[in-house]
Amino acid sequence: MPKGSQPDSYRVGNPAAILAQRLRPTLIAANPRVGKGLTVAHAYRQAQANGAAVWVIQPKYHPKEHWYWEAADNVLGFMADSLETKEDIEAMQEEMQQFIFAWRQIPQRPKVLIVDELAMLKTTFKTWYESFLKPQLVMELSSGETDDRALWAMTQSSLVGDIGVSGGMRATFDLLTLQTPTSQGHLESLRASDKTIPPIDDPAIYERSFSPKGAVFYHSALPEWLPMVAYEVPKLAGENGQLSSPGETSPVTCGNQDGAGAVALPETKVTEFQSAQNAPDLALIIAVTRALETGMSRSQIIKEVLGYTGKRYAAGGELYDRIHAIIQENSDHD
Repeated sequence: MPKGSQPDSYRVGNPAAILAQRLRPTLIAANPRVGKGLTVAHAYRQAQANGAAVWVIQPKYHPKEHWYWEAADNVLGFMADSLETKEDIEAMQEEMQQFIFAWRQIPQRPKVLIVDELAMLKTTFKTWYESFLKPQLVMELSSGETDDRALWAMTQSSLVGDIGVSGGMRATFDLLTLQTPTSQGHLESLRASDKTIPPIDDPAIYERSFSPKGAVFYHSALPEWLPMVAYEVPKLAGENGQLSSPGETSPVTCGNQDGAGAVALPETKVTEFQSAQNAPDLALIIAVTRALETGMSRSQIIKEVLGYTGKRYAAGGELYDRIHAIIQENSDHD
């Protein structure tokens, strides 16, 4: 970025923390490969840490993405595009239907139901989607909050009306969308279907993102688009094949004493998936690299980018030093 085109300080938001803190019915719309699944994976782990039960319907349960969902309390995962016969499709419809009813019956509160790939569900189960699933989605998005139920409905579609929640109902649920510099078509279509979404007036916002994809986000509870923090990718750890512990969530401090870098939203948090013994995730390395380029100090990066404060600050310092050594080693080889 040319000198002078970036302000001395700017806000960076943590959409996963916002999802977990609000715990409301939410429609999450974004193109593939912009960080939608990773954001939700961090969000539901934070919700679990606060006592929520989390169930997931995942119709594209690819082995490479199992790690995102393994920590959920119950997962109905399948490959919708592998259902070959009418009998297979009808059996899966019945299984999803019973899964939703069972989720409603569990006594634990609050509780979250994540339904991914709505566009794929609509294509694969056309009649059932219209006659059963869409009314269920509408009911949860419009009234689930009154019973401490939160549906997080995820879709690639940019048309809010696709799931039947438009017009006067729109105010009953939250909307989260992630966008990148290459998703302008998706954003324009989304804004056409929901007039409440503001435009992105300053393209420089993408360059301020710590996300490897340069992603920014809009949440309907906020009045603006914000650059995103970076998230670690879930990894399987240990011989038992279990996910590494999500660890303790820590608040990201606000303010910037150096006058340059990112100012986090109040009470946003960063979840960690990997133990300190593992190699730092690429997303964190990129995030620290960008923070250093903006002039952030070691202390600021530990607190605001890595999310280590209070008693965990020393562990954050060790992580920072390892990441910094990797950055320097790669710089020396250039």
